[in-house]
Amino acid sequence: MVQPINLNSNSGIIDPSRIHISNEFKDITCIHTSTVGYNCLYKAKRLGKWHVLKTLKEEYRDNPVYLGLLQKEFDIAYPLSHPNIVQTIGIEYVSELGLCIVMEFVEGVSWGEFFKDDSITTPATIKILTELCNALDYIHARQIIHRDLKPENILITRNGNNVKLIDFGLSDTDSFAILKQPAGTLRYASPEQQVNNEGIDKRSDIYSLGIILSDLKTTGIKFPQSKRIVSGCIASEREDRFSSASGIIQLLSRKSRANYFLIYGSFVVMVLMSFLIHKQSEKQNEMNPVNKIVKEVVIKSSPFEKVNLHPVMQAPNEPLSKIPEFINIYNQLAQKAKTLTTERCQRLYAELDTLSSSASVMKWTTKYNALVNDVTNQMEQLLQERISNTSPEFGLYQTSLHSLIEKTWSDYYYQHQEKFEQLTYTFK
Repeated sequence: MVQPINLNSNSGIIDPSRIHISNEFKDITCIHTSTVGYNCLYKAKRLGKWHVLKTLKEEYRDNPVYLGLLQKEFDIAYPLSHPNIVQTIGIEYVSELGLCIVMEFVEGVSWGEFFKDDSITTPATIKILTELCNALDYIHARQIIHRDLKPENILITRNGNNVKLIDFGLSDTDSFAILKQPAGTLRYASPEQQVNNEGIDKRSDIYSLGIILSDLKTTGIKFPQSKRIVSGCIASEREDRFSSASGIIQLLSRKSRANYFLIYGSFVVMVLMSFLIHKQSEKQNEMNPVNKIVKEVVIKSSPFEKVNLHPVMQAPNEPLSKIPEFINIYNQLAQKAKTLTTERCQRLYAELDTLSSSASVMKWTTKYNALVNDVTNQMEQLLQERISNTSPEFGLYQTSLHSLIEKTWSDYYYQHQEKFEQLTYTFK
């Protein structure tokens, strides 16, 4: 009799003779029995790890034809090694079950169950579609056709939401010249599968994928280029379908980038245009020699502190009291511009949490531009009320206030840049 290990021992030595781990399957439980097929699935534990055992129904276990089909499935699936395809570990006889294919156990839900959750985001959907297409590309590159692609044969893991393509029981490959029985589930089978099931190629799987995605659209789940992708999959003539699943991945990626640059790019262009206008105005003001002298005073002064004017900074023949008066006016206007812009920024960026679609993001961007113009126009009006637009320092003060306003907007944007980029990517 095997003695249990004393976990309270302080010796630090484990006696191998006292360790016993069975290589037999334990806790065998039936998890699925096909109603129309010939297979059963069992969950079982061995060496402390869960596995799935795929075997034949009891009435088929001694039938050489069905044993051959089980062996064929193993021969096709065993060489496959891909993160989005369930791993086939081996084939062996298990007491009371007969010949079994041993596979990894996937903790997850079916495609249909996963997409019942209407909170699934567009990026998550794109990730899952891309992984499924990658799995199809992988098997197609090895001349394998799944022939029974449907929601029940696509699992999504609970940890990480990763795709696992399962059930190669009806799969076929060019290397097999035997057991080429008709295959496929009618709802998802391509037209050529339903007619003669001979001479089919990977575009039959593409058709099945199109039906799955068409059903997905009806649930309200969004993904880029959905109409084009579905129509390119389910064309009745296979010559009109995608030639490979990689074509679908390219469309998903292209649309994602296009939406991102459409929304985010418009914002960047607006900022760049504002910057160029500011630079052009600044260049014109620098041509005025009187402004050069006044600029020294403005630059050396904080917008919110009183200026201590030194006589050498004054323009020639300018009374000592006049320039400090203008500087005080500028400081007051700068404080007003800072306060006004900050209030607008706080109100606008508080609305980011309420955006729920690409249209609302574009509307937010339009409102942004309107508020920028509103603040700028208000400060222009206040400046004209305090300083004559014919005075030499007017242009410099105007440019400086514009620069202060733009900097405040830019600071708020960069504080929320990550969130804004996430929104522009999410709402396609």
